[in-house]
Amino acid sequence: MNQARQPLLRGWRTRVAACSQGAVCARNEDHVGHVARDGRLAAWVIDGASPLVEAGRIHGSSSMDVQWFVREIERYLHENSLGAAESRTMFTQAVDAVYKAYLLLAREGIDTPLFERPLAAVSWVRINFKDHHAELEYLCLGDCPLFVMSAEGSVLLEAAGDATAESVVRDKVRDTLRYEDPLEAAGLIEHLKLRRARQHTDPSAGVFAMAPGTVERGLHGILRMEQPFDVVMITDGLFRLVDLFGRYSPAGFCARCVRGDFESLISELRKLENTGESRWRFPRLKRSDDASGVLIQCRNSDLCLDRRAIS
Repeated sequence: MNQARQPLLRGWRTRVAACSQGAVCARNEDHVGHVARDGRLAAWVIDGASPLVEAGRIHGSSSMDVQWFVREIERYLHENSLGAAESRTMFTQAVDAVYKAYLLLAREGIDTPLFERPLAAVSWVRINFKDHHAELEYLCLGDCPLFVMSAEGSVLLEAAGDATAESVVRDKVRDTLRYEDPLEAAGLIEHLKLRRARQHTDPSAGVFAMAPGTVERGLHGILRMEQPFDVVMITDGLFRLVDLFGRYSPAGFCARCVRGDFESLISELRKLENTGESRWRFPRLKRSDDASGVLIQCRNSDLCLDRRAIS
């Protein structure tokens, strides 16, 4: 787990911890990052959508294409997150920049079927520290949950995309496993292709896709923070402990994250994913998923950060 204590920012002390583990060695399609400068701190988690085909348009491997896509998003966020642009404006510009880079490299260019183009879920925060308060701006595209909590552990904000589409996929996976019918499996693949294509064209999708309009439907807001607070951002793979396996409530899960338990949470997740019966009891598209998280702790300078928060 990567840990970093940031310099004093306008009377606030901050600490950042991050962890990211791929479900398959060397094929991690998640990315986490943060940057701090001039009284501002920004952080993000990115979850690249696993490809539906094997052949890649850039590198010959669709998984490598997704990893390239995620790295391009991360590079843009690292370079621009602390700028003056409002978050939705910045992300719209990010979509445009990444799409242009993709078209320059993709062998099939604009003729690539929509369902083959990479996309991602992103949660992002930018904290502007003032003398007596902090302004926290957030944007969520897709299903990477974001939580803001008081230092006492109360959940002040829970933001994530609509989970309805994912529940439909899980129902179809359940039917495929139950009936072991090739037609059910073919129907599942066709559903996924149509869903992926729609995410690139429908503004209501609210994901980081090849269509700038999708950014407008992301969850966005600005919070004024006058008391110490924590921020937890995670990918949906790690959040399986809550919404799939039911091991924690959202508040209980965040409490574990705040204690610096990312690595032990991932270990717990892997045990559940690899249990023989779990695929039947807890149907999902992939047996194991990449799992990542970022924790940001912010305290006024006269209050100490709890050393237990970073193990």
